[in-house]
Amino acid sequence: MGEAVAASSHRLLLGLCLGALLIAVILGGLEALWPAFKMGDLPVACAFRRVTGTPCPGCGLTRAWVALGRGAVEESLTFHRLGWIVMFYVALQTIRHALWLSVERWRKAIERAGRWLDRGLILLAVALFANWGFVLAGQ
Repeated sequence: MGEAVAASSHRLLLGLCLGALLIAVILGGLEALWPAFKMGDLPVACAFRRVTGTPCPGCGLTRAWVALGRGAVEESLTFHRLGWIVMFYVALQTIRHALWLSVERWRKAIERAGRWLDRGLILLAVALFANWGFVLAGQ
């Protein structure tokens, strides 16, 4: 039973991570192929920003990912300077869950590495909030 629950969790997380990465690439391709479609021209969807008038720690991540999805690294950094790190983290989680599901004999090693990767989420959150402080300070 425990293994079935674990497999279900890994499938769900793999789907979420892979889906987020694919959407970024698809929207980036759409932006590159259809000049009328520009993510930067879309209205702000962040509820925090709409209510307070100030950006949240994640404001600009979607646009940053879409820019990365079409290979525009410098433009991505203008939307959110940590977008590439968040995308890299999600890519690592995608690989982790895909390997756990596909290579049964590596599961213990993948779990050990996965625990470190999960702890990295704390560092990522700290980095996002530190970056938010710089953004609010005007840097």
